Amino acid sequence: MQVSYESQQDKNQYIKHLLENYHTIKSWTEQMKLRLTMLKDETLDETIESLVYPDSTIKDRVQCAPRNDTVALVASIYRHVNWQVRHAPRSEIVKIIEANDYMIKQLELAVDSLEMKYMIPIKGIYFDRKTAWEIADEMGWCDRTVWRNRDRAIDMLVSTIT
Repeated sequence: MQVSYESQQDKNQYIKHLLENYHTIKSWTEQMKLRLTMLKDETLDETIESLVYPDSTIKDRVQCAPRNDTVALVASIYRHVNWQVRHAPRSEIVKIIEANDYMIKQLELAVDSLEMKYMIPIKGIYFDRKTAWEIADEMGWCDRTVWRNRDRAIDMLVSTIT
């Protein structure tokens, strides 16, 4: 997937966006994959049954108490989300998932190819969610060194990824 950019600053912002939203993009992509595999056209009662008894067969189910409004509300929300996913073109959702997977994999490979002194701040800050102080303490660096190496690493990633 080739992305066109107006300037070097746009490339830099793109890389920063990927890094800052790394966990969000991965989480969203996994949720969308899960939703695509679990799409069902269920009635409200079937949805409630699957939420209340997720791993049991029909023989194992015993009605303990009447269903409450909370369970019905959760089931209704679940059905609404599935309806939205079902009615969006499946091929578009698959394309978005594939594009996100590609971007994340490309980012991870590019970060892994950096020199260690540049890889550590990127992985620490963005992938492991550490602070610059924690990284500086672990490496015996000054926190300015962490930020300087992070900035240089982002410049290197710009030339590698785009």
